[in-house]
Amino acid sequence: MKITLVAPASEVSRRVGRKPKGTSYFHYYKLGIATIAGATPPDIEVEAIDEIVDLWDPRTHETDAVGISVLTALAPRAYSIAAQFRERGIPVVLGGMHPTFLPAEAATHADAIVMGQGEFVWEQVCRDLQNNTLQPVYDSCTNPNEISVPRARREIFTNPKYPPLDIVQFSRGCIHKCRFCSVNAFFDGKYHWRPIDEVKAELATCTRKHLMVADDNLYGYREYCLEALAALAPLGKYLGIQATVDMAFDQEVMDAAAAAKVGAIFVGIESVVSESLAESAKWHNEVDKYADAMAEFHRRGIFVEGGLMFGFDHDEPDVFERTMKFVDNIRLDVAQVAFVTPMPGTVLFDRMQEEGRITDTNWAHYDCNHVVFRPTRMSALELMNGVEWFREKYYSLTEIARRARRGMRWFDPITLGTQIALNWGFRRNHELGLDYPP
Repeated sequence: MKITLVAPASEVSRRVGRKPKGTSYFHYYKLGIATIAGATPPDIEVEAIDEIVDLWDPRTHETDAVGISVLTALAPRAYSIAAQFRERGIPVVLGGMHPTFLPAEAATHADAIVMGQGEFVWEQVCRDLQNNTLQPVYDSCTNPNEISVPRARREIFTNPKYPPLDIVQFSRGCIHKCRFCSVNAFFDGKYHWRPIDEVKAELATCTRKHLMVADDNLYGYREYCLEALAALAPLGKYLGIQATVDMAFDQEVMDAAAAAKVGAIFVGIESVVSESLAESAKWHNEVDKYADAMAEFHRRGIFVEGGLMFGFDHDEPDVFERTMKFVDNIRLDVAQVAFVTPMPGTVLFDRMQEEGRITDTNWAHYDCNHVVFRPTRMSALELMNGVEWFREKYYSLTEIARRARRGMRWFDPITLGTQIALNWGFRRNHELGLDYPP
């Protein structure tokens, strides 16, 4: 049996010609699909299709079964792919966040759906496919805090368009309960971690030059975070991680991050409006401490990519200029700019649906790049124009150059080059109208 695992892409990002549309720097292979491949029994052939870099035609592609990983914004494309295979009698299994949040909807487009962390039921799915006993639903939503995960088979991603970077994951989920967060909803507010020795064994198979730790919040469990950083330190690789801003004030963890050669960190700043953070239950972010946090990261040579969102209920029309001044004052190195988006499954979605404020249920627009709800303190047009203004100014050549000159004070050449490339990549994505985030 041959199983094809598919990462769908939107119309603006999907490869349809000789060259991929996006920048190779921005697009990494999909660790989730590599992990599902690792959970596939060895007697089954498995391949990966990543629609951003791979040119293919689902109407003619030869395989025995298809598994598709589905984010909400990619649900329409996933359903289209599924329909083309099912018309030819090829069974399709849908998994990921969207089928977990909306199983009844997803089930109408598939022969089976997987809810929750798919690798824990995937072997059974494969055996049922072989025996023609496929079940309609495989539920893997309930798991212990400590989990064992199959080694990801990164080798199934063969396209040369990927950057020289490997991805690994120590933990999943987050200890915080941010109301807009689909990660928190997917893991039902739980935090999961893998045995350190298991991850160490997998790190030995990561042969690319750089490494990104894909944990949603590596700082979610402090003692485990220290163990993870200690395991990474001997590799001597340039590292990127994701964590919360408050990690900056934990000196022991910050020293461990520096020893592990962490050069980049993504943190969810979200807003510079304290009331907007409060409405989101993002209590661990304190606006008056952002500048000190940036200084702590910079002191250890770590550049900061901050997630920013616009459209909270407390955001007024002056929020765009106010945020621009603020992120410049705190010395933010890179910004990932998005619209507040009420993702299905989240507390935010449920509240806005109850209030009758959701104005668009085309899932393709749930990409953090569209306004899909009615704002409270500005019009939808004001919100769209404000974000457009912010992106144009923030990603301008003048501002990118200014941030690069500033970064020369703190960063080594590799870190500085990465910071510049990431800024440039966001500028290019904005120019081409490609998806946010990458």
